[in-house]
Amino acid sequence: MKYFSLMLLLPLCACYAPVQTPPVAVASGAHAAAKGQDDVLLERGAAAYRRKSYQEAMTAFIQASAAGNVAASRHIGLMYLNGYGVARNAKRAAAEFAKAAAAGDTGAQYWLAYCYEHGIGLPQDEEAALAWYHAAAGGDDESSAAAMTAVGRLNEADDKAAAMVWYRRAAAAGDKEAANALREMGDD
Repeated sequence: MKYFSLMLLLPLCACYAPVQTPPVAVASGAHAAAKGQDDVLLERGAAAYRRKSYQEAMTAFIQASAAGNVAASRHIGLMYLNGYGVARNAKRAAAEFAKAAAAGDTGAQYWLAYCYEHGIGLPQDEEAALAWYHAAAGGDDESSAAAMTAVGRLNEADDKAAAMVWYRRAAAAGDKEAANALREMGDD
């Protein structure tokens, strides 16, 4: 049950991760050039997503991706994974995550690992999942803490000491699931 609740919360966290400032409603030419058109498009997509204007969000994310914004592919993947504004398509979601993950997007690395772990849109492969979770665990956002927890969970059966190390790192980064796992393992 705790993994199911994490699955419901992470798409929202992951979709908001790159947006650090309030979205720009209408970018002037000078502002767009100074900031980068791809970032402006990503912010426009995130604002539309928050308003649940999923068609508008998808259009902006596709434009941001075409303009070179790596995180936009993660957002596109999440929309396909969840069926927001498009028909659910796990293979397309995994492909978008793979594109952004290969370019270093931490959130996409987490979601690609998740897809590998659960066989969503591609064959289930725990080794590949662990590798991508490790890659995501090196970041500094919400996805990184969730990835640390996933590494702990995947290590728990074979190496409890390693699992606890990962859970402690994730708990220190604020991941409540990791803190609960530590309590369940008797490490208060």
